Amino acid sequence: GVGDPAGGPNRVARVVRSATAEVFAGTTITAPELLGFATAIPFTATAKTMTVRVYSRAAGVPVRLKVEDHADPTRSVETEATTTVANAWETLTFDFANQAAGTSALNLAFTYDKASIFFNFGTGGAATGARTYYFDDVAFGGGGMTMVQMDLPVTFDAANVMYGLLGFGGAEDSTIVTDPAGGTNQVARVVKSATA
Repeated sequence: GVGDPAGGPNRVARVVRSATAEVFAGTTITAPELLGFATAIPFTATAKTMTVRVYSRAAGVPVRLKVEDHADPTRSVETEATTTVANAWETLTFDFANQAAGTSALNLAFTYDKASIFFNFGTGGAATGARTYYFDDVAFGGGGMTMVQMDLPVTFDAANVMYGLLGFGGAEDSTIVTDPAGGTNQVARVVKSATA
């Protein structure tokens, strides 16, 4: 682990994808001897998601997450999410009910106890040059989360609240973004145009 690129005191994982990286270059999260996690990821019929906090130098980067049986790598499932911010932490949600094209579907009879993460999956290092990515807080996201309507206090941080902004009169570019002071919390950004 290395220090947080956003300046926090916590330790995070750093992935350096070289200029000669294969399109499938990735990093496996596992105990020594490739034994995986101590317990299986508890997927159920209604709980099929995982989350990972990621830090990318660019938005629009596809990130693939693969889980598998450490004792049988033919038993695996892969899915993808895409970064939406640059140079800031964000939490990506990986829904294993929607497997990546060409990969196996989630099978609840299988044991999934090892994970691998692939930044900029599908693009080789020759096309991008060397790139560095960071990740932290790999977690089972559960499922069946009930989304609720926004109410006071409005923090923009709760995962189950339907937040929204409606700019008007020249402030139409109002969005929810990561804290510009370097925190990991979400805040509202209002851009008042020159013609507002």
